[in-house]
Amino acid sequence: MSTGPHHLEAVMSGHGFYNRHSLLQAAAAELGLAALRTAAAEVPLPSPPQPLVVADYGCSQGQNSLRPVGEAVAAIRQRTGDPITVIHTDLPGNDFSALFEALAHDPASYVTDGADVYALAAGRSFYDEVISPGSVALGWSAITTHWLSAVPCPVPGHLSAHMTDDAAVRDAFAALAAADWQGFLDARAAELEPDGRLVLVEPCAHPDGHTGSEPMMGLMDEVLADLVADGRVEADTAAAATLPVWLRTPDVYEAPVAAHPELDLVAATITEAFPSPLQARFEDDGDVAAYVEASVGSMRAWSEAMLADAITEPAVLDAFYDRCRQLGAADPERLHLHTYHLVVDIRRR
Repeated sequence: MSTGPHHLEAVMSGHGFYNRHSLLQAAAAELGLAALRTAAAEVPLPSPPQPLVVADYGCSQGQNSLRPVGEAVAAIRQRTGDPITVIHTDLPGNDFSALFEALAHDPASYVTDGADVYALAAGRSFYDEVISPGSVALGWSAITTHWLSAVPCPVPGHLSAHMTDDAAVRDAFAALAAADWQGFLDARAAELEPDGRLVLVEPCAHPDGHTGSEPMMGLMDEVLADLVADGRVEADTAAAATLPVWLRTPDVYEAPVAAHPELDLVAATITEAFPSPLQARFEDDGDVAAYVEASVGSMRAWSEAMLADAITEPAVLDAFYDRCRQLGAADPERLHLHTYHLVVDIRRR
């Protein structure tokens, strides 16, 4: 088996499934709305007839972009009635049809008659330049950059590199995460116009290295091992089922911004115990079945496409999530998430 980087398309479950099961991501994104509104009120306005360009980096299927972009548009509209162009970006394999359906039909869509706002999409990795140089006034990204550009190496026995004690594996993921983040910053520095802003909300690891997702990742590891033991998944196939994920610590996010010759760190704030709306609802009503269904639905929305690269038989993939439901129903705490999030506000010099 190759141990070199395996580049892949880390897209979310299609046909609108991610839109219907991404409440956690939507709630986390709200942590950055105040910073986004502030940035929208301060970015430079272009000279007519040039439109003001807003970029949404890592839009997925669009549902979770509607409110933040709508907030940004509303703040800009307080300053000018000139045209606004919004460019939603994601990987080429993304379900852009769900994005356009949401823009056209969702009541929360920022595209309305007479608004003079124009929505476009670009299919390209945000670790590269996506939009023409010096054209973006305001950028937004939420719950995206923990997805890496590649899997640097397999993680024996685990889906996530955060779950292994193998220092070499952890170092490989951390090194790629650092390189990816530097590439992301360089690309945005090229795309932002002078005094343009970029606001991000990202899940991060606690300074001690913990992510808050260890119980759920342990459950998923156990289920995959059970499928191997039952002969439903080959051992070498399971070893290839590695998530392209690494949660950086806050300092790994902040230091490259501070050191960048073309960027300034305006602000960085940490939410240390993000209140999961799924868990809060469960603690309020005690409905185990509803909590398990919502939690595993959310899990499937962000993980299915990656696991499907290794578990190609649909029935086996269904069995994976069915078993996650069974273990979660037996011990709901294994589905709890206590994650950390960083809101970063960056200015182009």
